[in-house]
Amino acid sequence: MIQILLISILYFLLELEMLNILSIYIILTLSVLFSSIIYPTESALIPKLVNSKSQIARSNSLFQITYKGMDIVLDGLVGLLLSYLLLKNFLLINIIIFLLALFAFKMLKLPSKQITNEVTNTNHSPFFKTYMYDLKKGLKFISQKTILKLLIPLSIINLVITMISVVYPKISLNFGDNSYYYGLILFSNGIGIMIGLFISPKIINLFNFRNILCISFATIASCWLLILLILDNYFYIFLALLLIVNVIIGVINLSFITAFQVIPPKDLLGRVNTTNETLLSCLIPFGGLIGGILPDIYSDFKINFFLAFIICICISLFYYFDKDIKKIEKIENIERNDINV
Repeated sequence: MIQILLISILYFLLELEMLNILSIYIILTLSVLFSSIIYPTESALIPKLVNSKSQIARSNSLFQITYKGMDIVLDGLVGLLLSYLLLKNFLLINIIIFLLALFAFKMLKLPSKQITNEVTNTNHSPFFKTYMYDLKKGLKFISQKTILKLLIPLSIINLVITMISVVYPKISLNFGDNSYYYGLILFSNGIGIMIGLFISPKIINLFNFRNILCISFATIASCWLLILLILDNYFYIFLALLLIVNVIIGVINLSFITAFQVIPPKDLLGRVNTTNETLLSCLIPFGGLIGGILPDIYSDFKINFFLAFIICICISLFYYFDKDIKKIEKIENIERNDINV
C-alpha cells in the first residue's frame, strides 16, 4: 500500500511538473526502505508454511529463483519499455502492478494455528519502540558464540561482493564498450545466482554444512585469484569465473537462509531474521566506500580482487578449523543443542 502511495506521489509530481532531483531521491529512498521490510517477513513465513525441515531448502530455492528470475527478466523488460513509453505511463503501470500484488496478498490465507503473534506485548507500541524491542530480542538470540561465527563472515563477504561490484564499470571501460560489457557482467551475476539457487537444495541435503562453507569460500577465493591474473586480456574467461563465483554465492545464500529458518524457535523467527538482515547489511556501505577508494590509491582496480582473495581464503580456513562449526551437521538435521543455543 505504501509503495502505491509513493509511486502515486511521484506520478502527480511529474504530471504537475513539480518533480526534481531531491523529491526523486526522497521517494526512492522511502520506497527501498519499505520494500526491505517484507524480506524478513517472507523468510519467517516459509518455515511455518512447510511440513518438515527437509522441505525448507526446496521452498527457499523456489522462492529465491522466482524472485531473482523476475529481477533478471523485468530489468531487461524495463529498459525496453522505457524506450517506447513515457515515464508517467510507466509509473501508471507500476501502480497497477502494485495494486494487483496487494489484492493477491489480501487473498492469501494463512493457517492461524501456524502463524503466531510474536509481539503481543508490543502490538500498540510506536513503530520505533516495537522495532527496538524486536531488535533487542533478536540480538540476544544471535549473540550466541556459534551464531556469531556464522553471521560475521557472511557480513564480511557482503562487504567483499559490494567492493567487487564497484569496479564493474571500470572493467567494462577497460574493454572498450561500457554498456555492452557491463550488461554481460550483470547478466552473468544474475544467471549465476539463479543456477546456485536451483542446485542448492541438492547440495544442502548431500553435504555437511561445514564442508559446504569451506569448499565454497575456497573456490570463490580461487576464482578471485584467477580473475586477478587474467583480467587484463581475457574478458570472457573473467565472465565464466564470475559466473562460477555467483553460482557459489547462490549456494551460500540459500544455505544460510535455510539454516537461520531451522535454528531459531518459531516464535523468534521474525525477530531473528530482522536482526540478521540488519547485521548482514551493515558492512555493505563500507564495501562500496573501500571498493571505490582502493583503486584510486593503488591506481589499479585489481587490488579489490586481491583483497577479496585474501578475505575469502581466511574465511574458508576459519570455517575449516573452528571447533564449533565442526559440530554442525547437515542443515536439515541441525538442532539448537548442536550449536549451544
